[in-house]
Amino acid sequence: MELKLDIKSNALDSFNEALAKFESGQLGNPTAFKFSILHLSHCIELVLKMYVQTLDEHLVYTRCYKYLVSKAKEDGVDLLAAHVSLAASGFDFSRLLVGIANPHTITVDQALSIVANETCSSTGNKFVDEQFITDITNLKDLRNSIEHYEFEFTVKEIRLCIGRLVRSLDEFTDIFS
Repeated sequence: MELKLDIKSNALDSFNEALAKFESGQLGNPTAFKFSILHLSHCIELVLKMYVQTLDEHLVYTRCYKYLVSKAKEDGVDLLAAHVSLAASGFDFSRLLVGIANPHTITVDQALSIVANETCSSTGNKFVDEQFITDITNLKDLRNSIEHYEFEFTVKEIRLCIGRLVRSLDEFTDIFS
């Protein structure tokens, strides 16, 4: 048997698992919230990478991201402006990946550093507001504690944070899709 999920299917699968674990937590199993956090963190990471792929499918790879950072520093602009400049010049990010069979992908923080500069052309609003970024960062830090050492949270704080993240994620995906 083989299982293959593209990035969107993978994100949706993790989102559904996060919701299932959240529901289990709501029904009295507080440790289920731990798994809701892990799955939701994974979903958010993948959704942010999907956004980055809308700019260029290769920008999700660390090598391409580092080149973009270098260009931004060189030009004294943000990452999004550096991407626009490179795209206008016809730069091909795929050439940075030649000969690399399994390139490393960017982190949540790196994806956020790109998306944080994006604004909606219709409303002029940022794609991600400060509360969404703060919640993502807090969830990421908690996920790292869960994965790598020990952790502590209150059920109420996690329920509120997950609620805000799900609402913000819904709005974000609606804007960029």
